[in-house]
Amino acid sequence: MISEQEYVITSFRKHFQRFQDKGIVVYGLGKNTEVLLDALRDEYHFIGLMDGVRTGRPSTACLS
Repeated sequence: MISEQEYVITSFRKHFQRFQDKGIVVYGLGKNTEVLLDALRDEYHFIGLMDGVRTGRPSTACLS
């Protein structure tokens, strides 16, 4: 059985591989978003984060 983190990474790669050359905004600021950014920042071009609760507020997350 794979861990939740491995599942999130594998699923993202499977469903978003065709967007590797595009800017991607991720919805959510939870632990799985952090997992994605840490694991895939060199494979994908993450340009922003969104969250319905924190709309209009600057994020403290760093994408660079």
